[in-house]
Amino acid sequence: MFKNKLRATVALAASAAALATGTAVLAVAPASAATTSTTQASYVSDTLKPGQSLKVGQYLRSNDGKYVLRMDAQGWAELTRGPGYNATWTTPVSKPGAVLRLQADGDLVLIYGRTTIWKLGTNAPNANLILHNDGVLSLYNSKGIAIWNHHMILGTMGQLEALRTDNVMISRNHVYTLKMQTTGDLQLLKNGKTVLWHSKTAGHPGSYALVQGDDLGGFAVLSGEKQTLWSAKATTQDGVLVLRDTGALDLVVGRTTVWSAK
Repeated sequence: MFKNKLRATVALAASAAALATGTAVLAVAPASAATTSTTQASYVSDTLKPGQSLKVGQYLRSNDGKYVLRMDAQGWAELTRGPGYNATWTTPVSKPGAVLRLQADGDLVLIYGRTTIWKLGTNAPNANLILHNDGVLSLYNSKGIAIWNHHMILGTMGQLEALRTDNVMISRNHVYTLKMQTTGDLQLLKNGKTVLWHSKTAGHPGSYALVQGDDLGGFAVLSGEKQTLWSAKATTQDGVLVLRDTGALDLVVGRTTVWSAK
């Protein structure tokens, strides 16, 4: 669904957090198979465990064989139902030769060399990434509690990530959400009920929100015809949208907040 839009040229700044290093390994093999190989072109499993990675051509597969999360030659981690189907989720950025890694601290990252080009920060050490038979890709913390799935944008929304009616941005404490309603109104909610802020763009079904360049307002709500309905009118080229555990919704460049929902 998102792949064509996301395949535009994208360059995210490297994460300010310490970069993960180490040798990439494959997902754990079934008990009947060898688990020491790190050079196979592909691999079948439904789970990625802490410290493990997917390189180009390697993949996770749901137990029923219907859904696949694969690293392709362009460096996208791509979730599909199978050959011939459109992607239901991809990483928002890519780079040929990139590796998808689940770090020991629970962060899911896309790494090229030693540079992190995308990060899903979870603050959940020893998390596991599992691809279910219903096609949902989920992260579970060490207690087995789901903390993320591919319909969520957790905490930070990067360049060219889109927020539509079929996904939601959520704070890391899971109290606050940013949700595009079917009416086209973008709403910041507390506990899924109390509206703290909204874009006042109702009446435009099919709309979506996007973090984009400064010439387009930094962060905007666009109609299905790609017309700007609302924008933050912020001057930023490399901004990210952050939904904090306090409920604050900020457009940030580096450490500078250039726009806040009011």
